[in-house]
Amino acid sequence: MTTYIPDHAEKVKKSNAEEVKKFLEENKKKSGIKTTPSGL
Repeated sequence: MTTYIPDHAEKVKKSNAEEVKKFLEENKKKSGIKTTPSGL
């Protein structure tokens, strides 16, 4: 159990990072969206 939680958290972290990157890439293509130098 003690190794499951950190392993699971790492998987979730990677998954979330991929989803955020995909969202930002798609969102910046929409009209009216301004992107800052940091990508947000």
